[in-house]
Amino acid sequence: AGIDYFTHENRDEPDWLCNGRQMEEEGYVTELIGGRVIEFIREQRNRPFFIYAAFTAVHSPLQAPPEYLARVGGDAEDQATIYAAMVLALDDAVGSILDELETQGLDADTIVVFASDNGAGRLGSNGPFRGGKHTLYDGGLRSPTALRWPARLPGGQRADDMLTVEDLAPTLLALAEVPRPEGPPADGRDFSQLLFSSSGTEDSRDAYVIFVPGADAIRTPGWKLIRNHDSRELYDLQSDPSESTNLIESRPEVAEDLEGRLDRWEASVPVFPSHTPVRGAVSSPSPSGEVLEIHVRRSSATEGSFISIFLLGAPELLSDQVSIRPGDRLEYDLMEAIGSERAGYFVDLPRRTDVPGTTVGRSWWRGQRRLSH
Repeated sequence: AGIDYFTHENRDEPDWLCNGRQMEEEGYVTELIGGRVIEFIREQRNRPFFIYAAFTAVHSPLQAPPEYLARVGGDAEDQATIYAAMVLALDDAVGSILDELETQGLDADTIVVFASDNGAGRLGSNGPFRGGKHTLYDGGLRSPTALRWPARLPGGQRADDMLTVEDLAPTLLALAEVPRPEGPPADGRDFSQLLFSSSGTEDSRDAYVIFVPGADAIRTPGWKLIRNHDSRELYDLQSDPSESTNLIESRPEVAEDLEGRLDRWEASVPVFPSHTPVRGAVSSPSPSGEVLEIHVRRSSATEGSFISIFLLGAPELLSDQVSIRPGDRLEYDLMEAIGSERAGYFVDLPRRTDVPGTTVGRSWWRGQRRLSH
């Protein structure tokens, strides 16, 4: 869940900050963010500016002001009604920002990008595409993006090239004629040429790698390979955009090529994806296994403080019935950022005295970057 749209709390803790400081402010989050963007435009109208307006809508919790619920009509308690009202509020906020740019005489030469981070969830629509948020199907990966620059770009154009939000930074730098900063190379590519020509970009990239907990995938313009912990899926995206027919058995040569590219990419990055199981390390878990996400929290800001790692997963995995018994396998990877402290890690699996046969494990490592047990 995200921040409460009215109390501005996240998991019962205040989570409304300005320049790193907690602040008290009344109002609906979507409207407050839109209002703050408008204030910034007015303050900076006489100089170049950059705004990243990270609206939380339409992320959960599903909440909307009464006036927007009334505009939608229907049952105000119905989730679909609330969702639609949240979309209306977001649309109004974005429209107010565009109106302010016009009022200030800045709209013609201001680049505006509207994008989302993933496909819709269960209350939204992903059109003909399979799946949605948290999946590797195109319903979860594809997200419409609109870019507006009236002074330079005619409206109504459409590009179907594979692009990702990581491509926005180098593209906007190029459009603004700002040199890329020194340092590690950016993950994204400059697609500015695509906006002015149908010939594509100079930095060609014909594949993207995607992860979700427990699975990874590689997508090209024509194909997608999905690797789950116990299965593989292959789809011809040109003839089967809804990903309804798994061709893993009938096109093994395509699957082999894509899996090789995926393995080579994973081997080239400086960290190992923690949510992807080590393939072929040992036999399958017994009697069954799950790949869990983790949540990390530092106990205090003092040097040498403990970092707690909480396993997150389906409710049944975290119930009182969970235990690790002889013959079961717990697999995990721990990553640390380059340049971070190398004090090591302590993993404690406490004994369950109320469940006979439950095992206990204690482990300690120092300075290893890739750990899997």
